[in-house]
Amino acid sequence: MGEPFSEDFPETISTIAEEPAHMQDDLSLMSYARKFRNDTEVLTMNARCWLLTQRTDRNISRSLHMKNEVIIDHFHFSQL
Repeated sequence: MGEPFSEDFPETISTIAEEPAHMQDDLSLMSYARKFRNDTEVLTMNARCWLLTQRTDRNISRSLHMKNEVIIDHFHFSQL
C-alpha cells in the first residue's frame, strides 16, 4: 500500500502546494485566452454593425436621392 510520511514529509507538502499553483497559472492563461477571444468577438461584431450601418445609410441616401429626382422631374413635367 502506501508508505507513511517520514523524512520526505516537508518535500511532499511543498510538492502538493506547487501543484495547485501551476493549475492556477493554467486557469489564468485559459481565462486570459477566453477574455481575448471575447474581446475579439466584440470588435468583430462592432465592425459588422458599423458596416451594416454604413450600407444602410448609403441605401437610404440613394433612396432619398432617387425620390428627390422623381419629385423634381414631376415638378418640371407639371410646369409644362
